[in-house]
Amino acid sequence: MYDSTMVEYLKHDEIDKGKWDECILKSQLPVVYMMSWYLDIITPQWCALISGDYKAIMPLTWRKKYGIKYIYQSFLAQQSGIFTVDPAGIDERMIKDFFDAIPAFYRYIDYSFNEVISTHLLPGIYEVRKNHILLLNRDYITITNNYSRRCRRNIRKAQECLLRNSLETQASEAVAFFKKHLKEKLPEFNKYYMVIGHLMNICLYRNMGEILTATAPNGEIAGIIFYLFNEYRCTMITCASTATGLKCQTMYYLIDQIIQKFAGKLKELDFFGTNIPSIEYFNESFGVETKYFTRLKINRLPWLLRMIKK
Repeated sequence: MYDSTMVEYLKHDEIDKGKWDECILKSQLPVVYMMSWYLDIITPQWCALISGDYKAIMPLTWRKKYGIKYIYQSFLAQQSGIFTVDPAGIDERMIKDFFDAIPAFYRYIDYSFNEVISTHLLPGIYEVRKNHILLLNRDYITITNNYSRRCRRNIRKAQECLLRNSLETQASEAVAFFKKHLKEKLPEFNKYYMVIGHLMNICLYRNMGEILTATAPNGEIAGIIFYLFNEYRCTMITCASTATGLKCQTMYYLIDQIIQKFAGKLKELDFFGTNIPSIEYFNESFGVETKYFTRLKINRLPWLLRMIKK
């Protein structure tokens, strides 16, 4: 049962990682990217708010710029927020207690609250964002019955290209591929590739991630997807295609391969969705459900800086 009397702020070296991971795994949203070892890779200095001996927890991923500490959302962890094992879930009181416990020295907050938290309970200025989830707790044929005609047509086109899929691509090769083909499309990723490479290797070692590659008959790599998984959810982190891959509709092929693999075995496939219309259009062709999460901004900066950083 949640105890509202105390929410404690812990520095990184004070966090009990075993209890943290147990809470995440028993929460309503046990995603891989909130596990302690994953956070250690993408934001090594993360801190946390803890209540009731890890019955409710909240990661604080932070940086410092010009001497000012601020909370931010990593590109490699879509949704953070409060996670709890309390059967009653997350209510307005819990949210208020956790917000009140965020230390005042974090002068700016730009943070995503996960899809199980009701938007209307959050303070500050926020933007509602979309994620796309495909239920996998059904057989493959049942899932494909909800594919759009365009999706089925593009999968057939990929099959006509005689693509082959493989899990043998090394992390270094995948990173080089992403650098080459995402440099202009996702320039914000340019500073993350070293982290992504390390993350891939650790996920492969833990058997909680895979690099899925599609190869054309001539041996050319047409596309790559890197995704995470546990017993609950498979989450796509990043992907890229070559010109040949785009022509052969490689991403339709690769995602269909993932669905075939995990249909009836996991609960959900997380597309790491977005508000970008073209990507939303692509995701919807697989029969996804739209989930909503909240990107919150709170500005505690001094007056002059507050005018600059809105």
